[in-house]
Amino acid sequence: MGWREEIATALGEWINVEGGAGKQPRWRRIGRAARTGDAGQYAVDLRGSDIGPDQLDSLRLAGPENDSLETNGFAVSEMVQNGSLLTLRVAEFSDVADPHLWMLKQPPTFLIEALRDGISGLSEHPLAAALAARRIGGAPAHEADPPGFHPAQGDAYRACLGEGVYLVWGPPGAGKTTVLKRAISDLIARGDRVLLVSATNIAVDNALLGVVRAKQHNPGDIVRVGPPHLREVAEDASVSLPLMIKARLADTAARRSALEAELVAIKDRAEQLATLDSSLAGFDASSYFAALKLLRTPGEDLASARSREEAASRRVADSEAMYRDALSEVETAAARDKAAESSRAQWRQVDRLSEEVVQVRKAAERREAAALLAEGACDPLRQELEEIEGKGAMKKWRLREKVGEL
Repeated sequence: MGWREEIATALGEWINVEGGAGKQPRWRRIGRAARTGDAGQYAVDLRGSDIGPDQLDSLRLAGPENDSLETNGFAVSEMVQNGSLLTLRVAEFSDVADPHLWMLKQPPTFLIEALRDGISGLSEHPLAAALAARRIGGAPAHEADPPGFHPAQGDAYRACLGEGVYLVWGPPGAGKTTVLKRAISDLIARGDRVLLVSATNIAVDNALLGVVRAKQHNPGDIVRVGPPHLREVAEDASVSLPLMIKARLADTAARRSALEAELVAIKDRAEQLATLDSSLAGFDASSYFAALKLLRTPGEDLASARSREEAASRRVADSEAMYRDALSEVETAAARDKAAESSRAQWRQVDRLSEEVVQVRKAAERREAAALLAEGACDPLRQELEEIEGKGAMKKWRLREKVGEL
């Protein structure tokens, strides 16, 4: 069994102890995101969270519930962490009612699996084989001491340019950083690749600063990964990786901004269309096209309709004026009618009296006719009485009862 297989087997056992491989990453809600005022920019308070800066790489902005994060969430394009405050940026057109920040949490064995897969995929390399065989020593380079180096610095310098693994130790001020600066410059000059790592960012910057100031490198030959602490390194566009990325992505950022602006405009148009769509509720297409056909008929177009409408409006105005005049006349007549009410009452009394006169005259005529009839009936009786009166006394005495009857 080779050293790669041995390490991969050991890592596999480690993975089994940690719970096994094949676990899928899951989304974890970090906290509520607050809008900062700028479009697409949010702030998240990381207090109470065990999220570290090395884990803030798979973030999405979405609602409070873990549903359809991949489709309904928005990817984080930029982020800056200042203590417990994380400021992030997403697309300007993003619109989340209750925004929260989510992170794709990897399983505990994620890094171990990546290490196992990486070691399994390594090819043969002399240094890796020497490390695995515990033969880390090698031959130093045959170089003269650089000017100003003492013998111990010269040995460390030649070790850096040679093969194998060496441990260089010295108290502060012994010149370790000076050795690193010179060795890195000479390794770059002869075309070698150099990986410089340290436990602190400032140590990396101190060793790199002399190389940067020498300006013997081309842009891209030296790449400072991570946050530089020295301004001279951080602001050097030929060394600082964030500045390199920013320069290379300037065109991409401009296109992204243009696309975001276009998407914002599309969103606004979509809202306008939604408003128009809601206003078209109950829209009758057949009636619409019938009206459209009518408007396209000669004499029924919009201008003609407006002309007719104006004429009708004038007629309506004239009619309203006539109505007001008629109403005024009606009010005047009503006032006169009210004023003539007493006269009408007197005329009604006259009519009643006239009717009584007519009735009295008819009654008098009937009485006069009855009197005439009675007078006609009395004439024979008078004549008979006159004849009895003309007789003698004896005769009248004998006819006294007849006279009484007559």
